[in-house]
Amino acid sequence: MRSELEPDVVRVAIVTADPLVRSALSAGMAFSPELDLVDDIAQADVAVWDPGLGGGTERYGEIAALRVPAAVLAADVEHASAALAAGARAVLARGLAAPALCAALIAIARGLTVLDDGSRAQVVPEAIDPRTAREPAATPGEDLTARELQVLQLLAAGLSNKAIARELEISEHTAKFHVNGILGKLGASSRTEAVVAAARRALVIL
Repeated sequence: MRSELEPDVVRVAIVTADPLVRSALSAGMAFSPELDLVDDIAQADVAVWDPGLGGGTERYGEIAALRVPAAVLAADVEHASAALAAGARAVLARGLAAPALCAALIAIARGLTVLDDGSRAQVVPEAIDPRTAREPAATPGEDLTARELQVLQLLAAGLSNKAIARELEISEHTAKFHVNGILGKLGASSRTEAVVAAARRALVIL
């Protein structure tokens, strides 16, 4: 943990009774220099709240008591609407890739609401899965191409260049070319930084 935080660093508290979950989340947050883990929720900017695997939605009333924007690790995507109604600012899968987790926490600290792909499909049923949309239209005013937006979404899901190539039916060399192009256009030095930058510009669905 850093003793002197940069102005843009987001302080995160993990609220869970499961030491394994705490350990996994802490390791995931290490991917981003923009996140700093704190023990006291009173000092946090955001919280990751884990209600546990066994429960339903009966504990969601505890979300408001956290008093900071909270990302809920939902045991079931069908709980997304209940979590949002209880005050959650993000509903995430427990196994969300580290870059996407970091981007989500930074996004809710900036006032955004974040849903991962599965939760979003429950709240907004007509949502299109970028993995099956072969040529999505580029966002107006953005300098990323339609293909780069596809690759960016898969980056947010934590896919490797090889996996991206397989998903989009392109060569691994072409996937790497697109990833490098995305990093350059977003001014990012790593894949995680690219996902964080994209989340701030609402270019990816987490």
